[in-house]
Amino acid sequence: MKIKAGIAGLGLFAWALTAQAQTSAYSSMAVPGTHNDWSTTPTMKLVADYTWVCTQTFSSASGLFKFAANGAWTVNWGGSAILTRVPAQAYAPDPNGANISYEGFSSGPYRITFNESTKQFTVEWVGGPPPPPPTYTNIALVGDFNGWTWGQNMLSNSPAQPHLWTGTVDLEQPAGMKCVPDNNDLLAYGPAAATSLTPPVINASACGKANFQLTGFLPGKFAVELNTSNATFSIHQVTTQDISMIAVEGNFMATNPTPRNMMRMGQSAVWESDHFITNNGAITLRFSANGGARRWGAASGAPAVPHPASGTLVADSTSFFQITGITTGRYRITFNHLTAEYSFRQLYKESAGVNLLKNPGFEQTTQGDNGGDAVDWGGWQAWPKKADDGYQPHSGKWCGAIHGRLFPEWSNYGSFAQDVTVQAGKIYRASAWFRATPNWSAQYMQIKIEWLDASSQQLGSDAICNIPSLDGNWTKYSAEGVAPPGAVRAHVVFLCSEAETTGTMQIDDAEMRAVAGRTQNFDSWSGLTSYGPFSPDWSITSGKVVWNTPPGRPPAEVFISQYVEGTGNNKAIEIYN
Repeated sequence: MKIKAGIAGLGLFAWALTAQAQTSAYSSMAVPGTHNDWSTTPTMKLVADYTWVCTQTFSSASGLFKFAANGAWTVNWGGSAILTRVPAQAYAPDPNGANISYEGFSSGPYRITFNESTKQFTVEWVGGPPPPPPTYTNIALVGDFNGWTWGQNMLSNSPAQPHLWTGTVDLEQPAGMKCVPDNNDLLAYGPAAATSLTPPVINASACGKANFQLTGFLPGKFAVELNTSNATFSIHQVTTQDISMIAVEGNFMATNPTPRNMMRMGQSAVWESDHFITNNGAITLRFSANGGARRWGAASGAPAVPHPASGTLVADSTSFFQITGITTGRYRITFNHLTAEYSFRQLYKESAGVNLLKNPGFEQTTQGDNGGDAVDWGGWQAWPKKADDGYQPHSGKWCGAIHGRLFPEWSNYGSFAQDVTVQAGKIYRASAWFRATPNWSAQYMQIKIEWLDASSQQLGSDAICNIPSLDGNWTKYSAEGVAPPGAVRAHVVFLCSEAETTGTMQIDDAEMRAVAGRTQNFDSWSGLTSYGPFSPDWSITSGKVVWNTPPGRPPAEVFISQYVEGTGNNKAIEIYN
């Protein structure tokens, strides 16, 4: 139907003009709620097509309301919106839906606008000058990209515009997010109800505490802006870049530039590598992506940190940070390119004997800096090569290089090999990091464990890992098998065959070690409601010891949160109840 809204005005010759009729599907509109005892008496005025406006007085800080048409409850709309500040913009999309909530409001008059077509509404304070923007010490952007952890993606402001907070964030996939001031989620800035947005987003209402869900974008860096004076949120993409490779850089390797030397953990943003490090004392560290297109390093003036080390680095910083307390051994390094979190810890010391291979990084040569053969390794068309000669070790100054066929008249086979002592019945894993020069070609590349008895006779089946292909980046491969009865030694071989005469296959940070015979993934366990044997032979207890007093039985629903695997039968779990 047409609702006539006559507007009288004086024009030339004092003629009265009548405005065009405004369009609506309803005869009237109301805002019933706790502020008016849920009255459906029409209070809104049609001011444009499908658009209604009124002023309502909220007498308490919190309350509920809906929109109702035609002076009754027959046609009404609500939704899941929860308003925590004004100006507010949200939706009442659900016919006969839930009540819309507001909280933390000042008592007084508010202008409410409702579009019956889009179901969008706004709430604005009209009780005088707008209140001053709130002041905060700091504001963080939290979301799926940083595990909803406060303190990582911090926004900044300036004295000239204290209400305008800005920052950047790296995103690779759809992510939920919101802004949290002063590490207090009760103060969060987000939409009134969970809202999906596609960048660029300009001045989206942040009048609630729900999450923005950002979708429909390419991986890259995004600029974020939160305006606390009008509760709006903006985000747009500044660069498009998929992180396809990460390299750890530092003085424990002589490679420069550094190829990718870390491996991505599935589809996550976490990268991992392990290195045989011969430095003693202190090392330096930073991370780079895509051949140096991005870097993460230390903040200006950051102090050295002791080993084991973990923390959060600064994006776009080229400064190395220092880790002290390093001794020769094997280390694991992890890095999350979205959160810039890293960890650096020693897996074992060289003297522990965990790695059965000697000279695993090919750092010891028979002729010192002049090379020669790799100490403790047997090789065929394979020699240690150093960074000074253009090679790119995974760690240290040297790596092993297998030619395969150095000259056309030579065989097309090349290898590094070493014998180690084993015990029958134990599980062993041989691994190493591999890369190849661009002109390398071989039909077969393998890691092989051959089991030998006391007479050097081969036993059982070999444990073999076939390496499908190699490029200029470092990739880790491993072969695993059980030493058969009678085995006392293993012949560990890293080899190629049917190789061409050009290029090299390179190997570094090799390892042969015994591995645990059993693992338990506690993530597959649900809440436990009883104590005793479980899945199938774990004994579940409260984990509580009280001196000289029998421990009371804790509530049900024991939750096991973490698991750490050691060697042999050593296991550790963390239990909450």
